[in-house]
Amino acid sequence: VAVLAVIIVVFMATGKLTTRLNHHYNNTMEEQVVAIDKRTTMPIRGFMQRLMKWNIKLSDLETVIFGVIWLAMVALIVFSVVQAVGAGNAIKVGAVMSIVMYVFQFAEGAGMLPLYFQQFLRLQEISLRLKQVD
Repeated sequence: VAVLAVIIVVFMATGKLTTRLNHHYNNTMEEQVVAIDKRTTMPIRGFMQRLMKWNIKLSDLETVIFGVIWLAMVALIVFSVVQAVGAGNAIKVGAVMSIVMYVFQFAEGAGMLPLYFQQFLRLQEISLRLKQVD
């Protein structure tokens, strides 16, 4: 529950920034036709540099989000192992391995949430653009 709370807080804290970065990225992508249509290297070079800038900013934010979530996952894994074997519990090795494997499966699934969240925000921003065209 605590890990999910961390994930939700991270998403709430970064949602607007992610949407804003996606907005700028999509604005730059829309310049692609104009840059290529001019058939000279300068507009294309400028377009590619702007596109790289927004890709880097999105990637940096994604790295921070993944980092925070994976730190929470590592804490959960350590906590589960300590709880399973600590405090004088007479628990069998197989039970400890089962607990650890369940926690790893949870961490694997939860680790994909930032990717899904970013894709959701990207598609939401594109959807708003399409609605404005109609």
